[in-house]
Amino acid sequence: MSCKCFDNIPSFRKGLSYAERLDLSKCACTARFVVNERKSRFELLSCSLDEVDKYKIDNYFNQDKTQKKCDYYFIFHASDQPNVCIFVELKGVDIETAVEQLGTTLSEFENNGQFDAMKGAKVVCAIVSTGYPSDDATYRSLVKRLKSKHKRLNPTIERKKIEMRYNPKTGECFGKGEK
Repeated sequence: MSCKCFDNIPSFRKGLSYAERLDLSKCACTARFVVNERKSRFELLSCSLDEVDKYKIDNYFNQDKTQKKCDYYFIFHASDQPNVCIFVELKGVDIETAVEQLGTTLSEFENNGQFDAMKGAKVVCAIVSTGYPSDDATYRSLVKRLKSKHKRLNPTIERKKIEMRYNPKTGECFGKGEK
């Protein structure tokens, strides 16, 4: 089954708080473990429906076309484990822009108090690209800057080609063909 929750872009009425807009951007169906765009795919493993919330960010929750932001946001919230906030960017080959989009979204969430209630939550930034991101000096510099700017959140950056499967219970990340 494919998620249809984000097929119709909402028109948010004026006066809605950040948290209210985010709540209106939440997936309500049972297909909330997988997101696809073009040839990139992200999937959460070993979760149940009551442990995961999925939100569409780019061109849905945040409709500002002038601001770069990531595609999706997941919250893993099992009662017996720490919260895990997962920001997902499904990208072609422009990895520099992907890191910028993740950084902008982290800043926006941080500035609007979205991490305040989740003290100790693990923050994961996931980049799934159609072309494998090269681990060149530019990429390393961008990641270093993102981690430095968001030191309080201590984000982990995961990247895979074409497909990423992430287990929020163990922190394991698998790419295409990996177990």
